[in-house]
Amino acid sequence: MSSFYSDASIVLIPSGYKNQKIYCAKPTDGTGDLTFTRASSATRVQSNGLIEKVRTNLILQSNSFNTTWTTATSTVTSGQAGYDGTNNGWLLTRTGTSGYLAQSLVQSTLGVVSVYAKANVNNWFRIRVSATASSSAFFDLSNGTLGTVTSGQTSTITSVGNGWYRCTLTYSPTSSDVRLYVADADNDVSGTSGSVFIQAAQWELGDIATDYIPTTTAAVSAGPVSGLPRLDYLNSTCPKLLLEPQRTNLITFSEQLNNATWDNTLYPVTVTANQTASPSGYVDADLITPTAASSRHAVGESASGTAGSVYTASVFFKKGGARYVVLADGGDSPWHIVTADLDTATITNQTNATGTITSYGNGWYRVTCTFTRTNTSTIDVFVGASNTASAVSLPSFNDVTLTTFAWGVSLELGAYATSYIPTLSASVTRVADAASKTGISSLIGQTEGTLFVELSNLNNSIENEQIALSDGTDANTIKFVFGSVVGGVKAEGKVSSVAQFGITKTTSDFVSNKKIALAYKANDFVFYYNGEQVGVDTVGTVPAMSAFAFSAGSSVFLAAGNVKQLLIFKTRLTNAQLAELTA
Repeated sequence: MSSFYSDASIVLIPSGYKNQKIYCAKPTDGTGDLTFTRASSATRVQSNGLIEKVRTNLILQSNSFNTTWTTATSTVTSGQAGYDGTNNGWLLTRTGTSGYLAQSLVQSTLGVVSVYAKANVNNWFRIRVSATASSSAFFDLSNGTLGTVTSGQTSTITSVGNGWYRCTLTYSPTSSDVRLYVADADNDVSGTSGSVFIQAAQWELGDIATDYIPTTTAAVSAGPVSGLPRLDYLNSTCPKLLLEPQRTNLITFSEQLNNATWDNTLYPVTVTANQTASPSGYVDADLITPTAASSRHAVGESASGTAGSVYTASVFFKKGGARYVVLADGGDSPWHIVTADLDTATITNQTNATGTITSYGNGWYRVTCTFTRTNTSTIDVFVGASNTASAVSLPSFNDVTLTTFAWGVSLELGAYATSYIPTLSASVTRVADAASKTGISSLIGQTEGTLFVELSNLNNSIENEQIALSDGTDANTIKFVFGSVVGGVKAEGKVSSVAQFGITKTTSDFVSNKKIALAYKANDFVFYYNGEQVGVDTVGTVPAMSAFAFSAGSSVFLAAGNVKQLLIFKTRLTNAQLAELTA
């Protein structure tokens, strides 16, 4: 195989990337590197098997407390021994009654503030968010325990060693500022002196604190931010370039199943937030517990639906006390419902729907439910446990031990689930991924050549997705076309929009990994698929080409899938070489 790489003019094996760029292993001077676009955040599965979301620290100057921060009868002194072994800690000293350190930040979404703190003269510390909302928590830094926390809010204190603790406070959806206080005792900031050490403040949206992200003059985000290619490791030790179409998660609180938007009274359950580590690695998955008040049990959120449209709901489940779990749309008649067995990782029931189950490691499975709406009424997505492997609606039982963990609920318009789209208070759209390169006529064979791709498409109902060498338009192309529109995978070419050749591999299986190669030369075209020759065409000419794209001159033809490798040759490989390359 190494000889193929040395002979190729472009070699893409997904590994290196930066904002708006996918690096090619060859050529090494960067002339073949692909331009990447996606005008939105996204998620991916990291090499450690965990789902990586975009996280943002909204605090400015997160560890420079003498800059955008303001003091009220207090002072700050830098250069103190920090929790992380550096001298980046700060001494917060109170010089008058109720002194504090503050930063203004207006937010209308649920969030959490976190600060590292250590006792000095004083053992108590306070975080308060917004004077009017009055979200507040007191922390005992002498023994790592919580004091008074505002009713309805949650707070944590976690030891990080050497007397330091990470202190967190969730706040009501509306906020105006954060204030850090030296406290005298629980619920007491009346003193006029005293001090504690502080370091590394973070303010992020959501209901849990994540790993600290340093900031200076602007908020900083980490993860697959807008414009950053995604190398995805789902169930693999090798990365794949993940390309997906635009999708919207219609669920408004995808992780907070305890939010009031979710109805837990219609089919009574108790939802306890943040009970175990989710597929993200953070302890933010919820526990669903049936009550004895009803024979049916599930929590549900609603969204608008359209008659005749296909939707896919999905949720991540982990086994609690229940072996079986249910995902359903109860807003249609009849119901659309999928039941899964978490012991055997199988779908056991598909009523007016189709389902899938995929392992995400650590006992987590993503279950999907795809269905066609018969009316335009509200879609009611229900998530819950089951005492049976088969049910045409929510099963009837009164067993409070049949619990389940759930996280990351999605509802998408489309015939399959895409990568998880987190939401918090409103629906969220992830824009389509696109990758291409223009101005590379010198790297594309103009009279002969070969295009090789190894990939798996995202679903089995794709329509007209394309991967093409071209002049930047669909009029002059050498390309692969995927979908039922061509009856499988088709290798074809055009010159001035006139078809020159077309060879089709008939298949309905697009999700399996495939190696495909198209070799071209005037009156000599051949298509290989997984080591086998699909067919040849001995009549046709070759167009002038200067670009490559996971599309064919239009965003309508964007290819979606997991790309493992791409090779472009300026020569027509022999049939024996094509068989070896695609085997």
